Amino acid sequence: MNQMRQLADHHFAGDGAPVDVESHILDSCNFTGSDPLTWLFFPFSIRYHALHHLFPSMPYHNLEAAHGHLVKSLPSDSPYLGLDQPGWWAVARRTVMG
Repeated sequence: MNQMRQLADHHFAGDGAPVDVESHILDSCNFTGSDPLTWLFFPFSIRYHALHHLFPSMPYHNLEAAHGHLVKSLPSDSPYLGLDQPGWWAVARRTVMG
């Protein structure tokens, strides 16, 4: 299950070269949809994974409120807002199938 989670938490779009922090964050997702299978299989760890990379010491139970604050506060063209995904399955399918 952990390997499956890893497939969708990150897009693995890089070429293997070292990346900076911004690129690392932009390679991850926030799952903000209400997909029941995502909730069932991964109840804690992946919902706000990109936000976790921004604030790695923030407890997971605070991530949803922090995400809501950022969504309200950031400008509409913020790259962070483009990291939201509806659920794990679509991202994992894209990652595996290309």
